[in-house]
Amino acid sequence: IFKWLTAEIGAASNFSNSNSAPVNGLGFSRSIMPYEILKDESGDLVLWNYGKSQFEIDRLIALGLNDETYNPLNERNNFEGTGRSIYIRWQGGLTAKITKSLNLEIKYQEERGNGYGKSYYTKNAYRVKSMVNDAAQLIGGKIVKNIPDGGQIYETRNDWRSYTLRSQLNFDKKIAGLHQITAIAGAERRS
Repeated sequence: IFKWLTAEIGAASNFSNSNSAPVNGLGFSRSIMPYEILKDESGDLVLWNYGKSQFEIDRLIALGLNDETYNPLNERNNFEGTGRSIYIRWQGGLTAKITKSLNLEIKYQEERGNGYGKSYYTKNAYRVKSMVNDAAQLIGGKIVKNIPDGGQIYETRNDWRSYTLRSQLNFDKKIAGLHQITAIAGAERRS
């Protein structure tokens, strides 16, 4: 701007849309054992006792509740996940040369963003069947479903904003070619 004053400015942004998988790299809440298989030699799905024993699953089915046997390949058609996010950052600064050895920097940066995610689980998704079963009660010999049968939608929304304001005095002087004094003093405010 002037011989004694310089300015800088910059900006960055990121806009994204995503689709997510129901079983992310088989990264469900327990580890897969090396001997577990997804399909048998005939190509039929091998059902796993994911959260409950086969005895408990059979008992729930006999009561009229959902079958909670699990295979990750079944989940592929029972889930749809989408999301989007926006991120914007801008920053600027001024540097004023007060003397040959002393300058003042004032810098500001602001970041803003928001995101939205939506997950739809069909009524056949393991997560839905397990939730319906876990919330059911046996009252007077009858099953009471406290969560209705059917698909479920989960939505998440978020917004954020942050800023940083920084001022700093820089002193750097060489004395008689033998000694050098360097010092900084500053303040910073963040939110």
